[in-house]
Amino acid sequence: MALGLPAPVDSVSGAVGSELIMPGWRGVHAAAELQAALATPVILDNTANFAAEGELLAGALGGVETGAYLKLSHGVGAGLVIGGTVFRGSAGTAGEIGHLTIDEAGPVCRCGNRGCLNTYVGSPALISAIAPSRGPIPLREIVSRAQQGDPGCRRVITDAGRHLGVALAGLVNLLNPEVIAVGASWPGRGTCCSTRCARAWSVARSRARRRASRSSRGRSGTTQRSAGRCCVRPVPGLPGSAEVAE
Repeated sequence: MALGLPAPVDSVSGAVGSELIMPGWRGVHAAAELQAALATPVILDNTANFAAEGELLAGALGGVETGAYLKLSHGVGAGLVIGGTVFRGSAGTAGEIGHLTIDEAGPVCRCGNRGCLNTYVGSPALISAIAPSRGPIPLREIVSRAQQGDPGCRRVITDAGRHLGVALAGLVNLLNPEVIAVGASWPGRGTCCSTRCARAWSVARSRARRRASRSSRGRSGTTQRSAGRCCVRPVPGLPGSAEVAE
């Protein structure tokens, strides 16, 4: 049995690693306890890592050596793929892209840092941003209204798309992935979110190409080609998957 939790999981101790994300769960050995209760083997991991595993086996990351799965839900998470397998880091907490700093003077995140990506694109952030003009409406309704042309909701989703694009640009510069698979409850290709995300993405790809071109002068063009070929793929079956590939 596989148990996925939307929180960091310490791969060394097997314990849930964040009191802030799942109050009352920090230090809990969830897999061991469930295994004892059900008398069956249990594998525990972060939900984004499990999603990346699934996409590697039978999805958008099939055959990819270097890539990522980006999960957009209540918050933002990522499963990283390096060498054709999911990369978890030294203690299982790699891929916490939701806590990548977008603005060091930005809002305080629940993790204690300022300006984390989650404070700009997580559902609480979007609901809070639209509340002064539209009231406390759920994310699903914000997305629906944005798709119907509501200017306030479009503004909120558009801004989130821009911030997401900035984060993806950083991921591209750091990891140089072949593919980033996106699974989301957000609007997909052709919407204000994916359009702004695509613009930031395009800037990142152009910069990567220029750097690769400079570094590969006098050598083969392999580096340049790999830097410029990354695309973002939607995850089949998820209606909100965003596709900003060329």
